[in-house]
Amino acid sequence: MTSTVPMNESLYDILGVGKDATEKEIQRAFRKLALKFHPDRNKEDPSASEKFKKVSEAYDILKDPEKRKAYDAGGMSGVYGTGYEGFADSEAAYAQFGDLFADLFGNRPRTRRAGPVAGQDLRFVLTVDFRSSAIGGKSSFEAPIPSVCGDCRGSGALGGGPSQVCEVCGGSGQIARQSAERGGYFTVASPCSACRGTGFKGESCRKCNGQGRIETTRTITVTIPAGIESGQVLRLRGQGQAGLRGGVQGDLLIEIKVAKDPVFQRDGRNIRSNIHVPLVTALLGGKIEVETVRGSVTMTVPAGTSSDQVLRIRGQGIQAKSTQGDHLVRIVVDVPKKAFTDEEQRQLRNQLGS
Repeated sequence: MTSTVPMNESLYDILGVGKDATEKEIQRAFRKLALKFHPDRNKEDPSASEKFKKVSEAYDILKDPEKRKAYDAGGMSGVYGTGYEGFADSEAAYAQFGDLFADLFGNRPRTRRAGPVAGQDLRFVLTVDFRSSAIGGKSSFEAPIPSVCGDCRGSGALGGGPSQVCEVCGGSGQIARQSAERGGYFTVASPCSACRGTGFKGESCRKCNGQGRIETTRTITVTIPAGIESGQVLRLRGQGQAGLRGGVQGDLLIEIKVAKDPVFQRDGRNIRSNIHVPLVTALLGGKIEVETVRGSVTMTVPAGTSSDQVLRIRGQGIQAKSTQGDHLVRIVVDVPKKAFTDEEQRQLRNQLGS
């Protein structure tokens, strides 16, 4: 864990925003503090680098809905539970958010590190049917996921040999020069002519064009927990983008979208549906078959049941952890358009005592 955020210090206080701050307000506060604490503007203050890293980590957490929800629920312990580790240093923070305030410092070149590079987390939306969301199950889908290039084994170099960092640009792929504009903090970058902007000496792998990764299609099978709802996210650790040079593989984040069902509707832990009942059955009572998410169930309709009356089938609702809801059946009485048969009339007379 490399995070510098103290466990007892509020991320909202670090950025100077309220807990109800919008995404734009959080971004605006971060840009202001990034300008204030950026190492390029505070070369005489050794603490500026750590301050810049701290506000970057606070923004990194609060800008992400999943991390922000985990933080609001359990503080930094909750965030660390999602696998968050923070930034190794202020350079790593700038590499993450450099584009966000490039207009403040110019196009500052990002350093291409020769060490391990972790793969990024990938996010996909998976639509599941209503029954699977209610009782759980498995679902499979095809996903494009960057994997390590087999030709260069992730090095990006032709033939798979170790990549030699360009000595001229230091592996960044760009040559930078300081401008006197904007108080001496404006950096102008141009592609390095020695390595043609690749950051490495020698020829690049032709299969991946020196990237070290290629996009492959993989079949992902995910277990759907019973009771899951739209918007919830499942994390598959180590199934995201491949890392380079020994870097860890990212995670796969599966956002669930529950498809609408023509029969069932969810009501908390309960499930609702309508069922049509003949008038005779509603008047005299009887048994009918009701379709639930677990199959067909026989239900008794009491005599004298009216339209819009709701009957309960216990234990046939949403199952989540140790609780299980019920199935609520709304009765719709069908009034016949033609007269009763002789047998139906006889049953009615006997039931009514006439």
